[in-house]
Amino acid sequence: MNNSLFAASAADLTIERIRALASRLDQVESLTLEYKSEYSSGLVQTIAAMANTYGGVILVGINDKVEPGIERIVGVHAQPTID
Repeated sequence: MNNSLFAASAADLTIERIRALASRLDQVESLTLEYKSEYSSGLVQTIAAMANTYGGVILVGINDKVEPGIERIVGVHAQPTID
């Protein structure tokens, strides 16, 4: 199984693999990887930008700051976000 989320099939995108990627402090945002700590209207712009360039993965519920003492995986309240 490939370690990259980018090459993984939808069936292979497990919460464990996403947590493993997000917990890596060396895995910072790039052209094809974006972290959002919460849902916001800016997320739509990020989706459009990625769709119009190289594509990529957007992980919501992950803090983009990589600093000691700051939790990287913050999660989201799914139902309000879905609504």
